[in-house]
Parts: sequence; structure tokens; C-alpha cells
Amino acid sequence: MARRVAVFDVGKTSLKFSLQGGGGEVLFSQTAPNKVIQGPPYPHFDTEEMFFWLKTQLQSVASDPPEAIITVAHGAAGALVRGDGLALPILDYEYSGPATCPYPRPPFSETASPQLPGGLNVGRQLFWQAQTFPDEFARADAYLMYPQFWAFLLCGVRATEVTSLGVHTDLWNPTLKDFSSLVIQQGWRSLFPPLQPAWARLGHLRPEIAQEVGFSQPCAVLCGVHDSNASLVPYLSSESPSVVSSGTWVISMVGNGALDRLDQARDLLAGVNVLGQPVPTARYMGGREFEALLDGSLPDRAEVSWIEEIITQDILAVPGFSHQGGAFRQHRGYFVPERPGSVELRFALASLYSALMIDLQLDWLGSSQSIFLEGSFCKNPFIPGLLAALRPTQTVRVAEESSGTTQGAFLLANWGVEHPTPGKAVPPINCSSLAEYRRHWRERTEEVL
Repeated sequence: MARRVAVFDVGKTSLKFSLQGGGGEVLFSQTAPNKVIQGPPYPHFDTEEMFFWLKTQLQSVASDPPEAIITVAHGAAGALVRGDGLALPILDYEYSGPATCPYPRPPFSETASPQLPGGLNVGRQLFWQAQTFPDEFARADAYLMYPQFWAFLLCGVRATEVTSLGVHTDLWNPTLKDFSSLVIQQGWRSLFPPLQPAWARLGHLRPEIAQEVGFSQPCAVLCGVHDSNASLVPYLSSESPSVVSSGTWVISMVGNGALDRLDQARDLLAGVNVLGQPVPTARYMGGREFEALLDGSLPDRAEVSWIEEIITQDILAVPGFSHQGGAFRQHRGYFVPERPGSVELRFALASLYSALMIDLQLDWLGSSQSIFLEGSFCKNPFIPGLLAALRPTQTVRVAEESSGTTQGAFLLANWGVEHPTPGKAVPPINCSSLAEYRRHWRERTEEVL
């Protein structure tokens, strides 16, 4: 058992470093913005600055260093590696360049990976890089998914792991649990190192890094995991749980769900959990949409009467408010009759909209068991209670540690140790006419679809 675990959480918009004690409690935590360099040769992540920041955080805990470190990272990112460095920078998936060239995409029936804009399909990224930068691509000797790239920087061992490989990449066949026809036809199979489980200990911190950060004892480096799949780890022992991971993206997952409900037009796809099992998944860029709806700073208090006023006035926000992912990515959102003028009512509307979007996605996925909400929406004073009110036949539980990714990463570092299923049940918010409001909102959304 790892007494102290460091977690490097690479989100799309921010970085987080956490040190956890033997019970999973957070002993130290720091965050920083995740910057994108606009070019050349294309918009890409500033991995040098990120690595410097990570080593600075490791220095901060060197007096009592962790026994293990694990990276959780967002999807749609990976690294073409040559030797100990990058053959090409890690592309920002919001860049539209990869969508400009014809792409031999494998069928949805094979990969359960929908066609997405920009570089959100890693296979499209790789194909575009091969076409646009043939010399650099030819010199690459490995392709590492994002969490495993950071593990490689830390310990020098290359690995492939299924959660990042299997999330809307076009690279993986979740039914056969093998690489897709795209990988075989393009001759990329040799670029991928051997598969390792997310909890595998690949090695120890490189000696030069250990010396630089001041570690006096060995620190194991774990393989790492895709961020929303880390959120699933605490609930793997539950029967058919629904887990909603919230942050820049809001990702709803139903364990042991049926793949026949998937619909690429609605961005319903299959992810893969750490055990290699397909997981029906729905997603939209919920954090971005919440910010767009709020359009201002957060209010300094929260009153249920604001929700009731939105419902009474029948003010609707009709999706979508982000073009990146989700069923409504091609539709420009609008308000009925208009956007509220006060920040208080905009906050209430954004919260109500978010709960309705999650509720809709859970319906699409056939969710019927307990719902576990984790991430930034746990801190919202309305969303958990509204979700409980919208789904009265299911128990909604909120993670007491708002970062399910951090909690899941800690459990991976202590794989095999039994733990209770986390989450505190939340009571529903009592709002009159919520069901009628939901019906009006659903009618509008169905028109869009």
C-alpha cells in the first residue's frame, strides 16, 4: 500500500498537483492554468513549462516525499516520441487543422467512436500529422497516450494503456479489445508500446529528476489513466452505477450499460474502463457551457427562489453553447424569451440547464441505478439537488472529495485494497412545476435534434 501518493492531473484548462495521505486525504494541492502555444507548427501544449511546474510541486513535498506518482490526463491527446523527446509537439485538440484533409475513418460500429470536430479523434490527429509532417512522423519511434507520455518523462519507460486508447480515438475496437482496422491499415501498430494496466508500476523516478527535486527515497511511477475513467474507479464494485464527471467536460457513464443505445449523431460513444470493459458514455462541454450561460462572475449567495423564478417565468436556455462535442455541437444555443439580466438569475438558469442536460444524457444511456456526481458541479448549490428532483427513482450521491479523478488515481496506486463506495446522498430541491418546465425544455431540444 502506498502511504503517500502524488497525483498529476492534466486538465484541458488547468493543471493540478495533489499529495494524498494513506487514507486518501489531500495533504497538499496546487493548481495552475494549462497554456496552449499557438504555434508554430500548430497550436500545442507547452509541455516544457508543464514539466517544470510539476517538478516544482515535487520539490515542495520533498521533505516527506510520495511513494508513488500517477498522472491522470484529458483525452484526445498523445505524443509522437523520438528517443527521449518529442518528434512533434502535442496538438491542441481544438485546432481545426486535422479536419482539413480526407481521413479513412473506421466505422462507428467497429470503434464506438463518433466523428468529432477538430482533433478530438486522435486517429485523425495522427493521420493529419503523417500527411502534413511526413519527415517528422517517419522519425518517430513511438506514440504515447497523454498519461503515459508523462509517465515516460518521469521514469523513462514506454507503455500503452486502454482507457486513453479507447476514448473516441478511432484507434481501438472495444468489443474485440484490440487495435482498430485504422491502426493496422496505416501501419501504426509498431508505434504503440506494450499494453499495461493503469495501476502498473512502470519504474521509479529517473535518478536525475529525483536528485533535481530533492527526493531521498525511491518514488514509483504508475502507468496512468484517462481522467474521466479515473472517476469510474471508486465505483467499479457497484452494480451498473451511473457516474457523472464534471469539469471542462461533463461526461456521463453507465457501468455495465448496453452498447446498442449508442448513437454517434448524439455523441453517445463507448469509453473503456481500467479493466478494459466498454462503458456507454455521453458528454458535452458542460463547464464551458456553464460559463457561457453565466456570462459574469459568480453570485455571493444562492437562493432556491432564483430557480423558482426561472421556472415561473419559463425562461429556457436551448442548447448548445459550445461547438466542441455533445449532441448539440452543431446548433447555436438561444434563450426563450431572452437571457436574464441579473447574474443571480443567469446563475440559476445555468445550473438548471446543466441538471437538465445531465438528466437527458442519463435517459439516453438508460441509467436506472444510483448516480454518483463528482467534479466541479458538486460544489454548485443547485445542480445536485435539481438532478435528484429530476430523477426521483434514483439516489443521487455527491463525492465528498470533489475531484473523483484524484480519488480514483489514489485507488489505482493502492490497487487491490478494499474500499467503501464513496458518495453522500443529496435530497431533491423542492421546486413547483419543475416537471412541466422539464417538458417544455425537452420539447425545444427535440426540435433542435
